[in-house]
Order: sequence, then structure tokens, then C-alpha cells
Amino acid sequence: MPFLNDYFPFWMAALIGKLTILLIPIAGVLYPMTRLLPRVYDWAMRSKILRMYGELRLLEDEMTTARANGRDTREMTARLDSLEEQANHLKVPVAYASMLYMLRNHIDLVREGLRKARREGGGMRRCAA
Repeated sequence: MPFLNDYFPFWMAALIGKLTILLIPIAGVLYPMTRLLPRVYDWAMRSKILRMYGELRLLEDEMTTARANGRDTREMTARLDSLEEQANHLKVPVAYASMLYMLRNHIDLVREGLRKARREGGGMRRCAA
């Protein structure tokens, strides 16, 4: 870059010219990454919580099937406790805390539904016996 020779010593002008040639491809790579990395981070944080929602949904379906067939749900209750323990120890940034609190609330809703079904089912079994 000859115009740099007018303002800087030769060695500095040569260094600036080489750095400019080096920085152009680096900027070409970094710019798309600055737009991609926040999306990847958001996906990673959401997937932590949504994976647990998938487990909760599967567990809820198994509990419904078990109650319909009259099977014991103690093992599923233990799995629900384990899922709640995982949710309580999950580390997420403050921006994703609301999703985590909703997950904990939904775990409690499933647990309450299980308790209600046990009370209704237990009372029905005693009457039939």
C-alpha cells in the first residue's frame, strides 16, 4: 500500500499492509460467527430444559398407562423425583430461569396428578374389596 509510505516509516507501512491482508479473511470468518454463536448458545440452553420436558412427557404417558392398567407407580414416582432433582441442580443463565421455573412447576403438576389418581384409585379399590 504505497500511500502508507507517505505517513509512516517503511517498516511500519509494510507491517500495516501485511496485517491488513491478514485481517480481511479473519474478519470474513468472524462476522458470520458473531451472528451464529448467540443462536447456538440459545439452542444449547433451551435444549437442556426441553430435553427434560421430553422426559417428563414420556414419564407422564407411562404413568397414565400404568394407572389405566392398575400397575404400581412407585418406580415412576422415583423417576419423577430424580427428574425433579436434575431440574433443581440444572445451571442456566438468568435469562432462561423462567423456563426452568416453568419446568419445575410442570413437574409438580404431574406429581399432583399422580397423587390425585392414587387417592381416587386407592379409594375405589377399598370399596371394591
